[in-house]
Parts: sequence; C-alpha cells; structure tokens
Amino acid sequence: MPALPLLSNPMQVTRMSMAELSEKSGASDATIMRVCKKVCDAGFYQFKIQLAMDLAKNLSAASSSQTDEVPNDIVSFIDLMAANVAQLSKDLSMEQISESIDLILGAGTVYTFGWGNTGAVADDLAHRLLRYGINAFTSHNLEYMMRSIVLAPEGSVLIAFSRSGESIYLVERCELARANGVKVILVTADESSSAAFLADVILKVNPVNDPMDCLGGSSHIYEFALNDILLYFLKDKAPAYTVGTTSEAILGQFKN
Repeated sequence: MPALPLLSNPMQVTRMSMAELSEKSGASDATIMRVCKKVCDAGFYQFKIQLAMDLAKNLSAASSSQTDEVPNDIVSFIDLMAANVAQLSKDLSMEQISESIDLILGAGTVYTFGWGNTGAVADDLAHRLLRYGINAFTSHNLEYMMRSIVLAPEGSVLIAFSRSGESIYLVERCELARANGVKVILVTADESSSAAFLADVILKVNPVNDPMDCLGGSSHIYEFALNDILLYFLKDKAPAYTVGTTSEAILGQFKN
C-alpha cells in the first residue's frame, strides 16, 4: 500500500481532492479525515489551507535553494505567467467552449459566482455579458444569490469559479442550481472535486508552475483569460448584441 504523500510532495496535496488523495495514498476517506483531525482538529479543506500556509512560511528558504526555478526579474516572471496562460490551450477544447457558449446563449439568466478572490472574476464576466446584451446576475450576498437561483427562469445557467472546487459556499450554490434545473459550468483546476461532480461542463484552468501559488494571493489571471476566451467566441453569436451596444450608449452620457 503506497504511503500518504504528505511528506514527499505536500504542495501536490494542497491541490488534491479527498478522492484523489485517497486513490494515490491507498487510504480511505475516513482515515484521511482522522489524520486531518489529529493534525489541525479540522476537516480536509481546512487541513489543506493550513498545509498551504505552512508551505508559504518556507517559501524564502525554498527560493534560495532553487533560484533557477524562481523568476528573479520582470522578464522571467512575465514569461512564466505567459506560459501558464498558454496552458489553457492544452487543457481546454473548442468543444467545451462551444458547449458553454450554447448554454449561455440559451439561458434565461446567466448567474456567475465565485467566493473569495474568484468573486472578482465572476463580477468581471457578469458585467461584460451585460454589455453583450445577455441577462447576467452576480452577487456577493450569499442569501440574495441563493434566492435568485431558486427563482431562475427556465434554461438558466450558473458559471462557477473555484480553483479547488471545494469551497463550501460554491458547492452549495452548485447543488441549489442542479436542484432547480439550472445548468452548471464550472471553471476549476480540479476535475474530480465536489463541485465538478455537479457540473454539466468543466472548463479546466490549472497553471502548472504558478509563481504566486505559495504567496497567499494566487493569481487569477488565468480565469480572467478564460473569461476573454468565452467572450471572444460569444461576441458574434450574441443575438442581442445591439442591446448591449444601446445600453452602453445610454450609460455613456453618465461617464466622464
């Protein structure tokens, strides 16, 4: 039976779902939960957060011993970030993008949601969809968002953003969406997460060597790039594009 890969590759564990860790370690979910309780007296998600925080404390020591792998100037940093954005072309297919666009075009309302840092990504997509004349809604008020999904018109879709796919607030909204006939498009790095099992379409965003990963403020430039991909291939297909143009003209008189 393989050993639990906590010591051999702790960073990998922070990106795993419980199902993945169970498969790779040969340990049951119950055993993993007992380890989490023993280590930090909390559940698996909280354990991963604590593990990531502990790894972040050792970042400077790791950087000094692996200077060839860590960007030390603007050019190398930008090159590494660009390589991660380019990874999207390997993780995504046009079939997935086309399926997502079909759901968006057929939606009564497009709901976008992200918790924490990904909330800004959800805001960005909702606002720009409105400019295309597509009815979109997002909110950081959890109850307001839940009530809106319950009252969603037929054919609506929820676009959910979560790198881990394990955020309890996001999983709850995905569950609510499925229960109310709302399709779910999930943007995530983990295709076997709790949220992934609730998704109709999974759009994988998984940077392979993110220099921001251990800094407590992971970059979401990759999710923003995914927004651009969706909007680019949606633009010419949006039947109400002129509505968005008209609204922009009306709002323009209130802008400086």
